[in-house]
Amino acid sequence: MGLMINLPEQLPPALIDEQQTGFVAGRNIIDNILSLRLAQEWAQVSDQNCIFIKLDFMKAYDRIAHGYLWDTLRAMGIGQDTLERIRGLVEGGSAVVHVNGLFTKEIELQQGVRQGCPLAPLLFAMSTQPLMRLLREEERRGNIQRTNIGGDGTLLHQLFADDTGISITMEEQQFARLQEVIRDYEQASGARLNVQKSTIMQLKPGPAPEWLAGTRCEIAGPGRPFVYLGVQTNSPVDERLITESIVQKMMKKLNHWSNKLLSWPARTILLKHVLAATPLYQLMSVGLCRDGIEDLERLFRTFLWGWNEDGGAKTSLVVWERVSQSKLKGGLGWNSFQDRADALNVRLTEQIISGGKAEWIQLVRSLILRTLRKGAYQRERCRDVKVSVEKALGLWL
Repeated sequence: MGLMINLPEQLPPALIDEQQTGFVAGRNIIDNILSLRLAQEWAQVSDQNCIFIKLDFMKAYDRIAHGYLWDTLRAMGIGQDTLERIRGLVEGGSAVVHVNGLFTKEIELQQGVRQGCPLAPLLFAMSTQPLMRLLREEERRGNIQRTNIGGDGTLLHQLFADDTGISITMEEQQFARLQEVIRDYEQASGARLNVQKSTIMQLKPGPAPEWLAGTRCEIAGPGRPFVYLGVQTNSPVDERLITESIVQKMMKKLNHWSNKLLSWPARTILLKHVLAATPLYQLMSVGLCRDGIEDLERLFRTFLWGWNEDGGAKTSLVVWERVSQSKLKGGLGWNSFQDRADALNVRLTEQIISGGKAEWIQLVRSLILRTLRKGAYQRERCRDVKVSVEKALGLWL
């Protein structure tokens, strides 16, 4: 039990590449989303044509071969004593199959990490190290070219547990080499890529080459949101389209709950802790346009006060600004979406200034340095760089 509690805390974050943000102290899923957003915005003002590939691995946690996992942990410097304890927690499992009321004999499990085990997410994150190193080695050899952002900044791969995103130059030869790397990883680890559920998005919209259709991956088209780590985006980033999609989704959820007989406290709890989760996550990740924020708050305000017998919205008894205040000031402790957006901007700015190590922060610095290096004769280009950062983060840097 002590191993399960202490290992995640004692493991040095540097042991796992910074591109793996899942279940590592000090890293966040938002880091991956902001990196992609910066790449999208920079693509609109640069000359390079790149693609972002969202890989979908089938039953990723259940397919990791035990032998591969132990070899990986040894290569990462995990001591033999600790390794044996981990093996004792993972190995020895069995399963039976229930078919037509009958059970098969016990089947010894030789792959996968146990669902619900506190160590499982960390072990899986560590098992992705060989894939990331394979990608870097192919880039070093010149077989794969990562996306350049602002001159010094680059983006090749990023992972959140098994959710893998890869950004490379849009060339058939590079994509073919990427497929070979993934096949090598599959053969070694037991992982299996679901090609049909993997998605390719052009960072800079334009005519798609013929070979792209032959990849058997889903192709994200213009005007249709591309979902990455639960967040909607597209290229070029259309904040209004994304916001409209979120508003429509919230309208459906609110319509479902509006038919329920709910007390005032129940409505308050439902709004604060359940229904607000979707727009808040989107707001934290890539933002929502101001009109959309106002539409969402209008929907929430109507739901809070309820409807008349004729179906019309009841009159708000207290102004929304008062409702949004803290309970100490007589409100419900509901922070408005706009207040949350402003607070997020302050937080992101603080991370940039304080010297955070997240990849998106390095990309922002690269864009800022590029702007500073430019002379007066290229002020227009500098403006494009600044705008790309502002659009990506919602900041005025």
